[in-house]
Amino acid sequence: MKEKLSNIWHDPVWSKVIAAVIVALGGLLVSAIKSLCSQESFGTALLNVLSFKVSVWIVLSVIFIVVLGVALLKKHAHKPTPPFVTEFTSGIYQKQQWQWRWRWDDEERCYYIYDLSVKCPKCKTGLLTISFDNYQCGKCGAEFDALRIDYDGVKKQILADARNAYPHFKDSVSDMWMV
Repeated sequence: MKEKLSNIWHDPVWSKVIAAVIVALGGLLVSAIKSLCSQESFGTALLNVLSFKVSVWIVLSVIFIVVLGVALLKKHAHKPTPPFVTEFTSGIYQKQQWQWRWRWDDEERCYYIYDLSVKCPKCKTGLLTISFDNYQCGKCGAEFDALRIDYDGVKKQILADARNAYPHFKDSVSDMWMV
């Protein structure tokens, strides 16, 4: 879709049609603002705009409003959530079942892994937590003391797998580490 719009914009005929529509909409917008500000009818304001009887402050106001509107739309436009955020949230690493979630960071403008945890090898649904010197399942209560868990190694592998499985979003995945 984006490529098709780009082709239309760069086409010599369609680009002129698009520019004419933008100018016409701008003229209508200026006419509407002029009719509201000067207490004259929209038709009279439109005739004044078409004959270039428009105050400079109105033109500058319209330009400011349009630029501000475009900036706000870009800032608050809802971007679709990449598929890995919902599809790639668990996997087997180091012979253990892991699960995690993705969180968006506005400052870094990327997703990072958080809430990375190991599932219980016994019940397969509970999550293991560290309890003194061993791991304990929050659901079935099973305890494990011989688990060799390398969180950093698992995290690095998850990030590599996410970038390989979703190459269009590889720049959206960050090495940041949040617990």
